[in-house]
Amino acid sequence: MRSRALWYGLAAFATLPGFYGCGSGGENTELKVSSESTKKVVADAWEWYDDATIRFEHPKNRRVLPLPKTPKGYFVLEPGDIDGLPGTESISILPKSSPPPVGMSLREIALAHLKDAAGEQTRLVGALQNLTLPGGRCVSYMTEGPNVGGCSTPEGNKPVCRLMLLSAECEAWQNIPMEIVSIAEAYPDAGKPSARAREQMAVYERLVRSIEFK
Repeated sequence: MRSRALWYGLAAFATLPGFYGCGSGGENTELKVSSESTKKVVADAWEWYDDATIRFEHPKNRRVLPLPKTPKGYFVLEPGDIDGLPGTESISILPKSSPPPVGMSLREIALAHLKDAAGEQTRLVGALQNLTLPGGRCVSYMTEGPNVGGCSTPEGNKPVCRLMLLSAECEAWQNIPMEIVSIAEAYPDAGKPSARAREQMAVYERLVRSIEFK
């Protein structure tokens, strides 16, 4: 089971100076999923995963891997994941390994995670989204930061690229803390996700909004 620290380590993310701008004056860059990507996601074949604890919609080409632990966790595998194991671009729906501080709201938890990221090159993209779902609720957000692993471009490999971390802090099943996390494909230029990254962002948003906690 992957912790948020590992996800941030894989992403090589840094802090957003003044990210409180989502409500009080810092940078809050709006980046919308393109209509072309959204149309493709909607047009692709989707199906419902449904068991005794959760129900959500996902593309048919993404296999759902439930974990045996209670409360249940799930990986929604990215097509092509090696040996059927989750990679960083898979979507994880996991109970948190440690409970959040008592009395903190989901929004405060999300803001605290952003502050904890090290450095000065990560930014909040758009605004925090409050989601009320059957059986639970979430605060969902996107952050863009450097990917020191690089990425491929038409001119060759670029050593430092950008990538989008997709995150949701949730409460479900009588206030059990959950987190939903994925990382979109790395891309060369800040603010310009690749077509595949935009598609992954659209898949993530549709899946999270479809969740029903039983």
